[in-house]
Amino acid sequence: MKLKRGVLVLVLCAMFLVCFSLLDDHYDPFARYKSYFTKENEDIIRQTITDTNDIDYIVQQKIKPEQYMEFIQVPGFTVKNILCYEAAKNVQPADPTAIVNFVNTYRQDYSVREFELLVTNYSYESLASYFDNGYLYFKDSNLVLDAADPMLLLKDKHIVINYVPKNLVGVDFSIIGSASIVAGEEQVKVRDEVIEPLREMMAAFVKAEPSNAGKLLLTSGYVSYTDQIELWKNAQIQYGTVDFKRYSDYPGQSESQLGFTITLKIVGKDKLEDIESSEEYKWLVEHAHEYGFTFRYPKDKESMTGKAYQPLTLRYVGKSNAEDLHDAKKVLEEIKTKELD
Repeated sequence: MKLKRGVLVLVLCAMFLVCFSLLDDHYDPFARYKSYFTKENEDIIRQTITDTNDIDYIVQQKIKPEQYMEFIQVPGFTVKNILCYEAAKNVQPADPTAIVNFVNTYRQDYSVREFELLVTNYSYESLASYFDNGYLYFKDSNLVLDAADPMLLLKDKHIVINYVPKNLVGVDFSIIGSASIVAGEEQVKVRDEVIEPLREMMAAFVKAEPSNAGKLLLTSGYVSYTDQIELWKNAQIQYGTVDFKRYSDYPGQSESQLGFTITLKIVGKDKLEDIESSEEYKWLVEHAHEYGFTFRYPKDKESMTGKAYQPLTLRYVGKSNAEDLHDAKKVLEEIKTKELD
């Protein structure tokens, strides 16, 4: 009896091994992916994506062929970079070969989401230059992935190189008169979300101070990376290579490039004491926060901001944030702002 049982066990084991071998020989790693196949794409997908880990990846991530078919035959195509290829294509359409080469070269240690922010906010050319050559003005810089937060601080060595906000608009002269500090620029630009609060604030000012209507001018809003280079050079000449930081910034490290900051001028008031005693300035101090603006470089906060007193430089941060800053008598550096790694 024992002999018969032993033989039976051996037979069953043998049958199991045979069956397992046959199943293994016929196992299709794309079995869960067949619903995505068409006559046009199946052969090239099977021929190109052969590593089981890569197959598992596209299956688990539910990555459809249309997300990568234009890249699949490009030399260097890598399955783990598919989502980055797609993200790059969606925000900066370009030749598939150029996209594959760019992603493979510069993705580095960024997650898919981080890489998407990079190519959303910076051009391929500027990113390649930065990664290849570094930042021109100091070492160990940290590139900000997303500069769209109105509370963002460009502190320490954080930079935005040649970042341009996507929603810049020119400030209509019907809102406020302009006298741009940037050579050749007649119309000051800011982010779209700043326009209506600025319009409301100026309308309220004119209503409260009708005799002073037209005396507040807008001299600065968004300042491009290129324009900052000239301003930086001039600041170094005027204030010196060390002290210029109290009045200006390195190109690519200025808050003016974010599109949230504005600088005003009161007609006929150039001296600090004249500005502070003016009705225009007093009204702004009393009411600017009601429209989402905070005074960026107050007189008694230079140790916090690192900047000289600038009574008419305001930053749009949103009504709730502006109210909080006003009530607490604080500047951005004194509160918890967007964390930058």
